[in-house]
Amino acid sequence: MNKKETKIPSDVLAVFGYNVEATRVKQNTDGLINATFFIEGKDSKIVLQKINQSVFKDAASIQLNYEKVFNYIQQNAKGFLLPRPVFTRQGSSYFVDKKGDFWRGFYFIENSKVKHFINNAADAYAVAALFGRLLKVLNGFPAEELHETIPGFHNLHLRYQQFTAALKDGVVQRVDAATQLTAALQKRRHYAALYDKIVREKDKFPLRVLHHDAKAANVLFNKKNDEVFCAVDFDTLMPGYFFSDFGDMVRTLACSTGEEETDLSTIFINREYFEALLKGYLHETKNILTDSERSLLIYSGHLLIYMQCLRFATDYLLGDIYYKTSYTGQNLNRAMNQLTLLGSLEKLVPELNAGIWK
Repeated sequence: MNKKETKIPSDVLAVFGYNVEATRVKQNTDGLINATFFIEGKDSKIVLQKINQSVFKDAASIQLNYEKVFNYIQQNAKGFLLPRPVFTRQGSSYFVDKKGDFWRGFYFIENSKVKHFINNAADAYAVAALFGRLLKVLNGFPAEELHETIPGFHNLHLRYQQFTAALKDGVVQRVDAATQLTAALQKRRHYAALYDKIVREKDKFPLRVLHHDAKAANVLFNKKNDEVFCAVDFDTLMPGYFFSDFGDMVRTLACSTGEEETDLSTIFINREYFEALLKGYLHETKNILTDSERSLLIYSGHLLIYMQCLRFATDYLLGDIYYKTSYTGQNLNRAMNQLTLLGSLEKLVPELNAGIWK
């Protein structure tokens, strides 16, 4: 890591109350979207972030969403831990520097650690229960008061439309090379129809406040006893539907390997982890979800994995314009990875009730 990568403008440090000469700065290289730094002064430690404004077009909405939810939880669920935002000397929880870069900070949570992967069903249960508690404590919060930080992020109708457009307008050679994949995705368009049903039946499937990036890396664990501390990375905190967080956990925590794996024979859904996720999430949400939401919760992973497969396939067809790639065909391999994972989930949780897809 070079000095250019770790340098933070002195006015940014100053506005958050830190003296350049008396401050230690260390960059966290794990993040894929935002630039994250650990800042240690004489009396306090914070996590300082520069928001990627090419991804988050309205960066202020991220922090405004978080402030609203943080204040709500402070008033209504004081035992539920969230990272406390750092306020500038002017009383704002964010700062825009001379270059137009957007900065925000949180107080560091001591004795915490991150697990990028889980190694047992107990961790799967604990992570699912944590995100379930988040849904529960925010059950009374009016979702319509939050901004949509990434418009259409988990909109499966939109993702399928983008896919079908890419079939028509994509790179011809790539469209030809991906016929097996695209046929399998078209065969499963009933998942997009299910999404449309969810959006249409608002009394059965209300808008809720969801994290929208529920994975192990966005949870802090206690270094001392390995219990979960709290969720972090609320950039995509926004209105959504019941399937998003649980589906994300199935996709990222119940899978046998990561989405870069190209040996399809090694890709499957871990039944033990899947069942632990379901038990943990329902333990916290069973009295919050509607009857319709509970009946379809088990299919959340189908929707999220299918959606991610569509996104990788679409990007491949269009010539790799969104996801970073290191070799030709990487997005095609990623899509096949997710299709294989979806096939494994379909065997574990078959479509017993064909009527739900209509």
